[in-house]
Amino acid sequence: MTDIVSSLAESPWAYLAIALFILGDVYLPIVPTGMLVVITAASVDQPVDVLALVVYTAALSWIGDLAAYHFGVRHRERLTRLVSTFGPLRNGHHALTEALTSQPFAVALASRFIPAGRSAVVFTAAQQGMGTRRFGSVVAVAALGWTTCAIAVGYVVNTLSGGNIFAVLGVSLAALGIATMLARKVLVHPAPHQGT
Repeated sequence: MTDIVSSLAESPWAYLAIALFILGDVYLPIVPTGMLVVITAASVDQPVDVLALVVYTAALSWIGDLAAYHFGVRHRERLTRLVSTFGPLRNGHHALTEALTSQPFAVALASRFIPAGRSAVVFTAAQQGMGTRRFGSVVAVAALGWTTCAIAVGYVVNTLSGGNIFAVLGVSLAALGIATMLARKVLVHPAPHQGT
């Protein structure tokens, strides 16, 4: 079982799957992109390959966010109508808008660790009219932070466990759970905006 998973993760097809998942999960946030990145990182042996994987996944995440953001900008009126129609969605959108305005970098990074959080931040930024340059810098930091965390977990745990894929999966699930709890705290209680 371990050999099968490892061979799949080492296949060039794994990198194509990563691309499709990362580019697509901003629209369909149910895909297990984080786990795929962790498992792929566990198959990497050389530090230079780890760095390449970080750059590759972060760039894909950033490109996917920008594409979804521009889609949201083009359909801003529809997004506004959708948000205003549903009460729970409206309340959550209002809270996220305030948090994204006060602490955009922290909120964008934290949202990566919550199911559908990435999508919510991207489309909220588009709907509220965040500038393209500002948005691009915010999600670049978020993408780099998320990919670095996911890849570090896969690489370090795989190294320490001697290549045990079950240890990688177990620790990564635990780490994801902890990250999700911390991310929720950031989104629910963002730090106050510091004026200049």
